Amino acid sequence: MWGRHQYMLPQYQPAPQHGPPPQQMHMGGGYMTGGRSAMRKGAQAVWDRLSGGGGGEAAPQSGPPPGHMHMGGGYMGGPSAMPDRFSAVTGGAEAPAAQTQRTMTLEERAAEVKCGLEDELERQDCPYIEDLKYQLAQSYYWSGIFLKDMFFFVCNWHPFFGMLLSHPQHPWSKRERVLTFIVSCSLTMLPSAVVIKYFPGEVRSGVIFIFITLPVSLIEVALYWLSVGGIFCTSVPRPAKA
Repeated sequence: MWGRHQYMLPQYQPAPQHGPPPQQMHMGGGYMTGGRSAMRKGAQAVWDRLSGGGGGEAAPQSGPPPGHMHMGGGYMGGPSAMPDRFSAVTGGAEAPAAQTQRTMTLEERAAEVKCGLEDELERQDCPYIEDLKYQLAQSYYWSGIFLKDMFFFVCNWHPFFGMLLSHPQHPWSKRERVLTFIVSCSLTMLPSAVVIKYFPGEVRSGVIFIFITLPVSLIEVALYWLSVGGIFCTSVPRPAKA
């Protein structure tokens, strides 16, 4: 009885293999067997596929189209696609255009006789800000009233009062005036003391003027033009001079 009936034990079977066969490497869409010749053939097949050679057909392009850049899960085109992208982000609104600058009218010029400080937000949309800076750097006529214009001139050009009372939009800013004043004092105080101590009274004034006052004045003029020179390069339309 026991001889007739035998228990059928399950036979062991290896798990199916999903990777490349032994001693083979996946390359170029297939399996490349070992050996140098096979490796050369596999490398040539990969090169032909990437370069479009071999079969005479160009390799399919899996990257972004020419002139495009992958960004945010999609492709962003060249310069022509930028306005559409901007409109999509801003809900259809176009990019803000730069405001056109113009020259001041006589009424606006008279209203700009100001001293001290002001809120920068008031000048955010000023259509004549560039012309205002240009006129502050070289114009003396503002309101037509002599005493008022003279007081405004002193506030803008006095070496000490200008640090406190100059126009808020003057191209030679208050900070630059303070720095110029510090440089002037640093270059004049010590040399002047040395000249007063070691030179007699007859030649003292001439030495101070030639070796101290004149060089420091030239340095101050150079610092001034470095501060305001850029305002003369703006493209604001100017009225033709008669």
